[in-house]
Amino acid sequence: MEDIQLLDNPKKEENELKINELTKMYLTTIYKWAKFFAVMTFIVSGIMFLAALFMIAAGGIRHDLFGGFGFSSMFGLLYIIIAAIYILPGIFLNNFSSKLKNAILYTNNNELQEAFKNLKSLFKFFGILTIVFISLYILIFIVAIIVAVVAGFSAF
Repeated sequence: MEDIQLLDNPKKEENELKINELTKMYLTTIYKWAKFFAVMTFIVSGIMFLAALFMIAAGGIRHDLFGGFGFSSMFGLLYIIIAAIYILPGIFLNNFSSKLKNAILYTNNNELQEAFKNLKSLFKFFGILTIVFISLYILIFIVAIIVAVVAGFSAF
């Protein structure tokens, strides 16, 4: 991707980004929705963590009563990992929302810059996560083909 570079201009006032009232209204709506989604992300992450604890406890009880390996404990640990990963977008969204609100209320360019820095981090997080999942899907597809070919030859 190419980076956007701002050129130094002696008439700097013409290059400054101005935010009019309509844009402020849009940004106000955005920070409210961002706060809503951040709170929902924290709630869902908390529910996932509690579900993970329940699965781990249920797996331990099952193991004590019936013996054997407890898959619910394994899934509980997986849920804890997913909840920890899921909380990161909530943190970025919450920071974005708070900084954007302060930027609008106090007309603070530094807060606006920090807000968009958090938004950039959110998109970067989702981009990396997308690349990881696409890679996993490709790997699973390749393994499935190999297993199908090996199983097909062993049937003869």
